[in-house]
Formats: sequence, C-alpha cells, structure tokens
Amino acid sequence: MNKSGQRRTHGKPGKWWKVSCALLPAAFACETGEAQSSVTLYGIADTSVCYLSKADTAGNGRFLMGPGGLSESRWGIKGVEDLGGGWSTTFRLENRFLLNNGQGDPSMPFFNEAQIGLQSATYGHLVLGRQYNVMIEGVVMGGYSSNPWIPSDFNFQPEVTMTGGIRSSNQVQYHGKYKDFRISTAYSFSGNAGRMAYGSQYGVAAAYAPANGPFTLGGAFKETKDSINGSNGKAWTFGGSYTWDKTRFALVISSIRTIGDTPLSPMDRPPRRDSPR
Repeated sequence: MNKSGQRRTHGKPGKWWKVSCALLPAAFACETGEAQSSVTLYGIADTSVCYLSKADTAGNGRFLMGPGGLSESRWGIKGVEDLGGGWSTTFRLENRFLLNNGQGDPSMPFFNEAQIGLQSATYGHLVLGRQYNVMIEGVVMGGYSSNPWIPSDFNFQPEVTMTGGIRSSNQVQYHGKYKDFRISTAYSFSGNAGRMAYGSQYGVAAAYAPANGPFTLGGAFKETKDSINGSNGKAWTFGGSYTWDKTRFALVISSIRTIGDTPLSPMDRPPRRDSPR
C-alpha cells in the first residue's frame, strides 16, 4: 500500500490509476501518484476527541472535539504538464480547514499555498506565488528537522517555529541542484509605491545532502522589511544530521532579531498545526 495515500490522474486518458488510503488512529489521509503529466488531488482529514477533567470551578469534566490530532485538515490540487525537452510547468493550490466545525483556519488565507512554476531537469525550478520561505527550505534540504515521526505538527519542531514565519506571499523562488548540493533563493515583492523595500523579503538557503550519505548539512538566511514601519528583521538557521545504523542525530542553531525601535508586524503568521512539503 502506498503510504502517501495519493491518487493520481495521469495525462493520458485510459491509462491505469491507483487509489490507496491510510487510516490512522486520529487521522485519515487520501492522496495520489505522479507521472510526467498529471493532476493530483490530495488531502488529510484529521480530528480528535479528548476528555478534560476539572474543566470548571466545580470540578466537572467535559468532552471536547478538536480541529486535529496529528495535523491540520487540508485539501489541495497540484499538477505537472510536460512541455518536452526536459521542461514542464507546475502548479499547487492548498486550503486548510477545521474538521470539527467545517470552518477555514482564521490564521490563513483561503489558499495558504497558491503557486505556479516552470521546471527544468537541467536548470532547476522557478516558482511564483505564496509558498514556504527559504528558512523552511533550508531546514528541509539540510535534513535536520526534529521529530520526523510527527511531520505534520510544527508545535514539535522548534527549528521550524523559530524561523520567523513559515510562508511568504508575492514570492519568486528558485530551486537548483548540482550533484549533492542544493540551493534556494527567493524574493518577495512588497507592492508599495515610493517605499518599495517596505514589506519586501529576500533570502537564500543551501545544503549538502548526499542521497545515501550518513550526514547532511544545511542553512538559510532571510531578511524581512516590515510593510508598515520599515523595521528590519533578520533570521538565520544552520544545522545538520548524522545517521548511525538506525539512530539519527540532528543539531541546529537559529537566530531571529529585529533592527529598529518598532517590532515587526507579522508578515506571515505561523499556523497552530502545519506541515512542510
């Protein structure tokens, strides 16, 4: 059974298609596979039920249904169109919602990811839209994210929550790879007239990650200009991992600081429950 639970619709009609699902104690996931040209519908439906003792001053308990157990529910659509010659176009749209009441996550836009891209087997991948910023790319490419057995909850991944924002809007990002080296660079447009730097963001991430090597190294740097007061926020992360037999060790150092008299207003509020791609 395919653990990803993905269901794929291939570019050529009449070909085979496959559906596989995974049922977990508190999460149900159903997704799709991939071809040269394909459209993929994917998602996770996740909720939880818990009992809270002494919920009021009288000492009474109560049962609660929460929005998620291991992750936040989501649905999305992504696609790849083969252009020939090693080139292809890509797109992704993803929405988060609360399964217990059917409402959207109030901390996010309707599509928390919305992007299109142009990809080459030789020259890399150029992506435009709302997407993960380079700090997250550095952590993922560097392979030093903690608690990989809980990949869908950033609450248990401090190296992610301390990056100063998870996604960025109005962003152009490039991903490249040469042998075992990977790089990502990004710039987010502010859209402000006169003060074009206000609300902008740029950054770079790099990693050395051999496919079958015992260790990985990676890091990232991001600078953000506040859209209201122009305050300057800088963040960086550096880390690595080493795998010995079936044991994995990871180490990370991160820093976030604000320059100016006024703190940054949030450009991209981290969600309560989330997952990197």
